[in-house]
Amino acid sequence: MPDARVYMPGYDGGAARIEEVLGRLPWNQVKKAVEFIIHPATTVREELFGSLTESRVVEYQTFKNPKLVERLRQSGVEPAGFEALRPSGNA
Repeated sequence: MPDARVYMPGYDGGAARIEEVLGRLPWNQVKKAVEFIIHPATTVREELFGSLTESRVVEYQTFKNPKLVERLRQSGVEPAGFEALRPSGNA
């Protein structure tokens, strides 16, 4: 389980907002991971996504931004999938 979760439904704040939110996390209390819950999409498919459609495209555009990715990495943030949370020794 992650030490913290960040979820911002209807997100529309861009890279600066992401950095602001991450800057407020109590990093000294994080032992394993922080889960930043996003649901990015490249296109809007209301029949699949419900009411949060445009925000999914904004999330995709924000998190594919190489400048944001590099700034996050320089801060010690590494993107990972769920497999990173699997306890070691489990296949």
